[in-house]
Amino acid sequence: MSINNTTYNIIIEKLKQFADGHYFVRSFSHGEVAVKDLELNGEYPKMHVTPDVINYGSGLKDFNFRIFLFDTPRSIEDKSDYQKEVISDLTQIAEDLMGVLVNGTFFPFDYEMVQFPTVTPFIEEYENKHTGVELSIAIRVTYQYQACNVPASWAPVPTPACKPVTINVNGEFYESAPAGSTVDIDCGSIECDDAIVENSDESFVQTIASGGSYTLEDYTVETYVDGTLEDTQTAPAMTNIEININWI
Repeated sequence: MSINNTTYNIIIEKLKQFADGHYFVRSFSHGEVAVKDLELNGEYPKMHVTPDVINYGSGLKDFNFRIFLFDTPRSIEDKSDYQKEVISDLTQIAEDLMGVLVNGTFFPFDYEMVQFPTVTPFIEEYENKHTGVELSIAIRVTYQYQACNVPASWAPVPTPACKPVTINVNGEFYESAPAGSTVDIDCGSIECDDAIVENSDESFVQTIASGGSYTLEDYTVETYVDGTLEDTQTAPAMTNIEININWI
């Protein structure tokens, strides 16, 4: 995987997009487990994401989440039948999320699942007697400890740990600059191709050196009547002139 230093916000927003787009999930929330105890008459089924520990290793970072999918009791005669249906339905939603996660194309960055997810059903838990499932997942992304781009006045000066940057111009090497430094590029020092000016039938072709200029010459229009030169006018190039002829 390539280094991407993915943020927590990006992952939560993508999980929210999953909930918002799924036909059987009615609402999404995020935060501590207590936040999940929402009003009894809210939009159900709900998907709630609770963060767990974030582990760091050599070149990697693991985001751990507890994802709750839950519903509330309905006015039905057989409560156990309701609970069975809820756990069955919400397990399928959890499997939908597992499917796109394990497939490796859910997030817009390189990642992998640290281990296979687990689903734990619960019945009449929490303040509002929720029934549903808890999905535990761990998402691994690449990570590189940074000390060169800390937004602080005491940020370290360029050191061997802060690699220099390579500057290319038009795909060709221009120079290497130390990390944290500023490079001013003089356009005059960059070799550019000459320009070519030509007309539509290529009867006029003019090469202009890079950085140079060229002034188009005035053009002359001669007006003849019955083979006799009657008028001559000169105008700047690329402009129009008007000629009025009065026949007698």
